[in-house]
Amino acid sequence: MLIFRLKVKFRNYDFVFRIFPRKPIKPVKAKEIGLIDEILEPSESDSETHQNLENLGIQRAKEILNGTFLIQRFRPLSQRITNFFLCRRPLLDTVVLRTAKNKILDETKGNYPAPLKILESIRIGLIEGNEKGFEFEAKTFAKLSKSSEAEALIGIFNASTDCKKNKYGENVKKIQ
Repeated sequence: MLIFRLKVKFRNYDFVFRIFPRKPIKPVKAKEIGLIDEILEPSESDSETHQNLENLGIQRAKEILNGTFLIQRFRPLSQRITNFFLCRRPLLDTVVLRTAKNKILDETKGNYPAPLKILESIRIGLIEGNEKGFEFEAKTFAKLSKSSEAEALIGIFNASTDCKKNKYGENVKKIQ
């Protein structure tokens, strides 16, 4: 699961509330929260945009390897202090994770086990360390991928994909 690895990158309590987004994160907001480091404006055509993106990616990779491009992410002191205390045991369990769990249960009505397991892997990673968090995440992912809920969701996905396909071909005659 990518979720715990993203948690390691963010290192703040706000991350817990961003792991289950209902809508995409806009580029400017993604840059503010540290999800991305740079925004590339689109060009006239898609192929030109992809070429510019590829060139910029190669350039940044070379700069990082050479040590000339340093990624600097600084947060205000008040936010760092808040994150420090809210990522520690007493407040993490009583405030942050409880609020996140209630939000998850409200949205999923308790029907999906994966969001709660993701939250548990984040908790273990924060409290017991990254190694334990990665280990728990891997075991949980293996169990969840074979669960009846996962099979049902895969069935729903396959059925909706089949419904989108036109099995009968195009109409020969126009219907009036």
